[in-house]
Amino acid sequence: MARLMDLDSQGELTTAHVRLVASSLGVTMRAVWYWIATARKEGWLSPRPRARLTVTPEIRRLLAFWGGNVSAVHRELPARAADDPDTEPVLSLSALHRAVVRELPPNVAVWPTSPSRIEAPPPPGRRWRRSCCR
Repeated sequence: MARLMDLDSQGELTTAHVRLVASSLGVTMRAVWYWIATARKEGWLSPRPRARLTVTPEIRRLLAFWGGNVSAVHRELPARAADDPDTEPVLSLSALHRAVVRELPPNVAVWPTSPSRIEAPPPPGRRWRRSCCR
């Protein structure tokens, strides 16, 4: 994209350049022209970063309370969102599950029986299993 934008800024960008890029990437010329127009308008030369759900301390506390049950946490989040209008919207169960799997390593005790031990490591010689992923 950077080279295409350099050619565009110099006024030397042609359809042949766009055709070459499209055939190399396996996309249509229309898609490449769309990328160029977006880069002109927004100044992005790479794909825009996607918003990702992150495991907040509140979600960690709920996981500890529900013993690692992601479905139970997902059921409780809309009730909390209804009480507090400043909270983020609740995403799908699969998005929450992916965030838990991605951000919380399986050997960290994030859902012990007591919420006061949320950040505590597992006892020596013992590993906590996540009930949400086998």
